[in-house]
Amino acid sequence: MAEQKKPSQDIPEIPLQELEELVRMVGLVLSNTFLYGPRHGVTRKALDDSYNYLMTVLPRCGEVTFTRSEEGLLANQNVVEQKNPLLRMFANKMAELEISSFSLENGLTRETYESLMIVLNEKPEAVKAAGGFARVLADEKLEHVRSKLVTYKAVTEDELIVSKKAIDDAMPGSAATLEEMVSFLSEEPGQEKDSAKKEEIAKK
Repeated sequence: MAEQKKPSQDIPEIPLQELEELVRMVGLVLSNTFLYGPRHGVTRKALDDSYNYLMTVLPRCGEVTFTRSEEGLLANQNVVEQKNPLLRMFANKMAELEISSFSLENGLTRETYESLMIVLNEKPEAVKAAGGFARVLADEKLEHVRSKLVTYKAVTEDELIVSKKAIDDAMPGSAATLEEMVSFLSEEPGQEKDSAKKEEIAKK
């Protein structure tokens, strides 16, 4: 059994065994959906069982966050053992869909949970074509499910990466303006530009 890390102050402690059981149960839903389809009786039972179990966890901690890291799969910052094939399936599915992290929050409904399982069982190419996992969640309006939209860009040695928060701390209100300018300047050649927007940005 993996060693449980000390939880952050924002996330009350949930026993690692419970978190691993939750991951195993979600893995069973994914496995049964793949093997039998989403409407089969065994899939429906696995879906009900995992949701009911999740509802015993969320009221105590507020949210459960799953993260892929160099250490492997984390659940609320604790390393999850992947000796069980169902736990590995969950981790592999996150990797296939290029999900770095997502959270389930207290208040998650049974309907939304089922919709999330459907998204997790989508083909990677379909999710990528739709803009990625976080974009799909936003488009589907899945409440109480969060995932950050991560964008990767090559950076040369003489370039500097600065967070929007750091910019706002130094110059309050300037981050939004800078973001608009970057978006405007990064438009593809030949793409129509709103002249009014162009003038507005140029004046800032």
